[in-house]
Amino acid sequence: VPGRPNVVGAFVSAPENAQLKFCDAFLIKSGNSTDLTMFLSRMPTGLLSLAMIISVWLWVSGYIGSWARAGAVASLALNPNILANGALTTNDLHLAAAAWLLFVATFNMIKDPKTSRYIWFGLAIGLVLIAKFSGVFFIAVAAVAGLIGLITKKIGAKKIIIAVLLSMIFAISLTWASYM
Repeated sequence: VPGRPNVVGAFVSAPENAQLKFCDAFLIKSGNSTDLTMFLSRMPTGLLSLAMIISVWLWVSGYIGSWARAGAVASLALNPNILANGALTTNDLHLAAAAWLLFVATFNMIKDPKTSRYIWFGLAIGLVLIAKFSGVFFIAVAAVAGLIGLITKKIGAKKIIIAVLLSMIFAISLTWASYM
């Protein structure tokens, strides 16, 4: 494949493709270390994996015992998606972290419905939408979970409508601001 490393590790130049020619000049010929560049580009995703594991540990610690807490963290840390994408520069792990935040925001909103919780719920939906376009499917999951929780709490229809409107305003605002 032109412009990409071949099997033996030599770099094949691609003068017909301007983008690959720029990459060749910037990464290889300028003396920049490709190993350092890859390390620095993958480090934030690795740190996000660690932050997600720590947040699961902290959140679960308020609800279950230490063995179950360790099991929850181990199941997350040994999850094939986390292991496969935890050190790559992709947006899959960002979607998983945003989905985790959405789960926590939905749970907290159901547990204690307040205006600030609706705002956090909307921000979490916005982060899911920013992380990956396929995150739109999480809105339906959060909506069903939120409606079940709000109905079981016997909250009036007016509060449910206000909650949905506030959440959507913040989700749309955050998504719009990130793409502008």
